[in-house]
Amino acid sequence: PGLTVERHVVQPGRSNVVARLSSGTSAPAFAMLAHMDTVPVGEGWTRNPFGGEIVDGLLYGRGACDMKAGLAVVMSVLAASARSGQKPRRDILVCATVDEEGSHMLGGNDLITRGVVNRESLVVATEPSDLEVIVAHKGLVWMEIQTTGKLAHAGNPQLGVDAVRAAAEFVTRFHRAISLLPQRHEMLGRPTVTFSHASGGIKTNVVPDHARLELDIRLPPPMSIAEVHKLVERCAREVEAEIPGCSVGFKQFNNERPPVEADRSADLVLAMTEAVRAVTGGAKSLAGFPAYTDASVVQARTGNRTALVFGPGRLAQAHTVDEYVPIDHIEKAEAIMARTVNRLCFS
Repeated sequence: PGLTVERHVVQPGRSNVVARLSSGTSAPAFAMLAHMDTVPVGEGWTRNPFGGEIVDGLLYGRGACDMKAGLAVVMSVLAASARSGQKPRRDILVCATVDEEGSHMLGGNDLITRGVVNRESLVVATEPSDLEVIVAHKGLVWMEIQTTGKLAHAGNPQLGVDAVRAAAEFVTRFHRAISLLPQRHEMLGRPTVTFSHASGGIKTNVVPDHARLELDIRLPPPMSIAEVHKLVERCAREVEAEIPGCSVGFKQFNNERPPVEADRSADLVLAMTEAVRAVTGGAKSLAGFPAYTDASVVQARTGNRTALVFGPGRLAQAHTVDEYVPIDHIEKAEAIMARTVNRLCFS
């Protein structure tokens, strides 16, 4: 009782669900974000990925850590807030989103487009943070590299231009360029690159005339996506100079995900860190996050400086075989979120 629930169609068959406990005020809303989609199961599981099996205090299953546990926590906290019968002094929202694991994070972007969250909202995405308060995110660029050359018989390779060699040369040069960058963030460390896919050529005895690479580039504040594009451009032109006759093209194929950092002195940060101390008995430090989240999307698109990540589980368990979340993390996260909501929305 007291909650309103809306379904927002993001794509055919895929909808965000937004539940709201209304305050009747214009104060910035407290929005708890949790995505409903997961990555594919993959091979090699020793437990039922859809079983929700609990063994030795651990709950197993695909999405248990990333991030069904976080979704359960915020649903429980919102329900308890509604059952209290008290009128909050700001709206309290649970935003259950789709496509967070996709290339364009359409669910989080839809919340912004519809005005559900904005620059002033207090935002917590309950991703697995090991019960730490996450205030900084690495940015993310997915880049496709296409190299072209010239077909020839492998017995006369001098008559062709080897596109696979050009791709390999790009890998070497870009790795070196990333390693030489001076940027180093106190929480997030250095920028990194992963060459996550490579393909090319048509047959063993033919000089390849095409190759394709996919790159995952993570950049800490205060780096910009424009800097990444300039670095890719430079390496591409160097490869073309090294291997005459080849060409190297590139394009970004994810949406804009720049690095972001919250205001560490914001009321939300102070309330959450106090709640962590009170519930855990220790002082968990502020931390950075190497992955992108719906909270990062809110910061990047709106300029919000009060968007955090906090939740049960550890990122090291996300996307893994035999994914799990500790039960005690779920219970502590619920208590911490409830204490934060009480402080910022009721007291």
